[in-house]
Amino acid sequence: MALITFDPTGETMNTDLTVASRGVVNQPSTPPQVSLDHRVVSGTLGAQVNDAQRNTIVWKDAGNESTRSTWPMNDDAAVEAALIAIAAAHDTGTSITIQPTGTGS
Repeated sequence: MALITFDPTGETMNTDLTVASRGVVNQPSTPPQVSLDHRVVSGTLGAQVNDAQRNTIVWKDAGNESTRSTWPMNDDAAVEAALIAIAAAHDTGTSITIQPTGTGS
């Protein structure tokens, strides 16, 4: 068991009661091309939205699919690093604090 705290919010999860997993991951997006009558003809509107909070770690209650919390991370590499740190903390029983960059302390 480990207590994992998300630094920006101070929210804490117990790894015996909740499970961390990869949430939404940014997909490459291209700027939208708009026709003269204002219709999107190619690209995605998502390219206009700040993607910083689309890479997430999702915490679910152990044993079911009920989402307990979603933690926004800086990028996909941060999600991967945080999941590794969470697994290591759980295995050793060490409580850690996770940053949006994926680093744990």
